[in-house]
Amino acid sequence: MEKLISLFDYLGSELTGVLNMLDSSVLYKINEIRIKRNSYLSLTIGNKLYFLDYNGDLYDFPSKHCIRVSQEELDEIFIKMCDYSLHLHLDTIKKGYLTLKEGVRVGIAGRAVYDGESIISVDDIQSLNIRIPRGAKGFADKLLNGIYLNGASSIIVAGAPSSGKTTLLRDLARGLSDYSLREIYRCSVIDERGEFVINGDETLSNCDVLSGYKKEQGIELAVRSLSPEIIICDEISTEAELNKILFGFSSGCAFALSVHAGDYNELINKRIIRLLLETGEFEYVVLLSKSGYNYKIIETGELLGEIYRNINADSLNLLGGFNQVL
Repeated sequence: MEKLISLFDYLGSELTGVLNMLDSSVLYKINEIRIKRNSYLSLTIGNKLYFLDYNGDLYDFPSKHCIRVSQEELDEIFIKMCDYSLHLHLDTIKKGYLTLKEGVRVGIAGRAVYDGESIISVDDIQSLNIRIPRGAKGFADKLLNGIYLNGASSIIVAGAPSSGKTTLLRDLARGLSDYSLREIYRCSVIDERGEFVINGDETLSNCDVLSGYKKEQGIELAVRSLSPEIIICDEISTEAELNKILFGFSSGCAFALSVHAGDYNELINKRIIRLLLETGEFEYVVLLSKSGYNYKIIETGELLGEIYRNINADSLNLLGGFNQVL
């Protein structure tokens, strides 16, 4: 709720006035605010999109009474979010996002400007997607009171966008470094996009936080310089990152990391997940539900068996199709 209220300074008096009409229980549940030029403002609540009118009423579909955002309003919100200096935030704008001082990430859709193969700027901004971070203290308690009671373990947190991956890892970092377990762990958090630690938040005060580093660089720096028992990082997707994770394992570190996987079927079919599991170092996969902040803990042996059965079935289907052609 506090993070949402802190955003009101960027949104202007009219939009702020309408949002303030919403009941506090509704405000608390907002995950995203989507602002599109010359189109309708929308709110993501849970996993559903809603549209808002000037009386503070929510609709499943936009009507002529719902709030539309003009080009001028979008431009004003965007420049405020940039602290009136595009140059100051150009590095992250080129990657498609802004991180506000409150720790709120804003996705940006616009036109990429290239110089050769490199993006040098983004202009013609068309929409902004404001994602509201949540503290959710206690979200990781099932992991802390189960998996981590008897020592450092490595886990993969999998889920769809906005399912709570970062929220769960943030609460896990809090619990591992400052919790009434049998011991407190030395944790390094690789916070590439500035989402884990929010200004004025002491939640992760016992962690070593590497903010703004690319994950592969942050992992190597942590291993070489900070002597972590557990490294925590978000959204693993590349083999370069995987190679540094292997380097961390070889140095005796455990990992808690997240990947995108919308459901169980995607979990067993995604290559980066298979490669992570084939390291033999991860003990559990935590699969988040799409609706609400709930999760299921799966042992990796069970999951790898399902992955290999799926691969073999696909191979047999391919071979059958090949024989039919012959």
